[in-house]
Amino acid sequence: MTKVGSKATDFKIGDIVGVGCMVESCLSCSACANDEEQYCKNTPTWTYGADTRHSLHGKNQVQTIGGYSDKFVVDHRFAVKFPFAKEDFESEGEFNEVLAKCAPLLCAGITMYSPCKKYIDVVKKVRDTQSLPSPQSLPSETPVKVGVRGLGGLGQMGIKILSTMNVEVFAISHSPNKEEEAKRIGANHFVLSSSVTAMNKLKRDHALDIILDTVGALPSEEDASPSTPEGGSPTSREDKRDKTPSPQEFYDVAADALATHGHYVLIGLNTKPVAITGTKFIWNDISLHGSLIGGVKQTKETVDFCWKHKIFPDVNIISVRDIPNVLQLLEKGNDSTKRYVIDASTFE
Repeated sequence: MTKVGSKATDFKIGDIVGVGCMVESCLSCSACANDEEQYCKNTPTWTYGADTRHSLHGKNQVQTIGGYSDKFVVDHRFAVKFPFAKEDFESEGEFNEVLAKCAPLLCAGITMYSPCKKYIDVVKKVRDTQSLPSPQSLPSETPVKVGVRGLGGLGQMGIKILSTMNVEVFAISHSPNKEEEAKRIGANHFVLSSSVTAMNKLKRDHALDIILDTVGALPSEEDASPSTPEGGSPTSREDKRDKTPSPQEFYDVAADALATHGHYVLIGLNTKPVAITGTKFIWNDISLHGSLIGGVKQTKETVDFCWKHKIFPDVNIISVRDIPNVLQLLEKGNDSTKRYVIDASTFE
């Protein structure tokens, strides 16, 4: 931080700060009053690609451009302080590496921390209020079972965060090549979502309390093509006959895999409709939710939590010249769990 306004009493020159997904909101509606500015009833202004509207981020009706700049001015109520100083590091390179790892905490980090914390707490409260023991009413000390669909930038952060919360983590991915990586970063189990057999086994053997769906696309409706995991052996004849579940089949099986009072949480921005059998939700008291990042207060909580537990995303630092190539890679399908972080010093 190079300059501080007179009302920004929580900050001082030299602080290391970041700006998350929002730069302003109305600060007067019920959502803002509840520290959930992302749900502002008068629409928050996103840090990138949005028109300013609340007179807190310069002139109104000016489009924001996010972090594509070497300087940034923001209202103090939307700035997040990091719990370290540049002097804490032995070299400029080490400091810059930590900054690169911390940047995604303000987006992917809060996006996963918020629903993880919220729905784990909900499950534990329900368990505590149940009076009669049964297979579906477990004591709160029994680990909550959480599935994470998708092992991209969001999914990897979700698994890392969950691995510190005393829960049993199920990584759910269409790519068999991600099993080893999923378990390396903290997953206890791996489920191949492109396999009807694997999804039915999940339904048969486990009752998940929560599924966090980070994928912004429907499951493929095409037959799964036989594949060989990296370093593994060819798939069996049974696996070769296995088919990818259709979207409705996938969501129906996922609903069946949830425990009584289970929660399916949509996080990835999928805009295509899909039919789901309603009775699956009724018979088992299953809830369908959406979750969008988190408020500024909880974003600060996320940063402190991740710093305390040393939770950081795996990142690839790229220059501005690398952006077109990276976008092409992402268009073909993100087969990596790493986040791409742009080095702003390469801007011309």
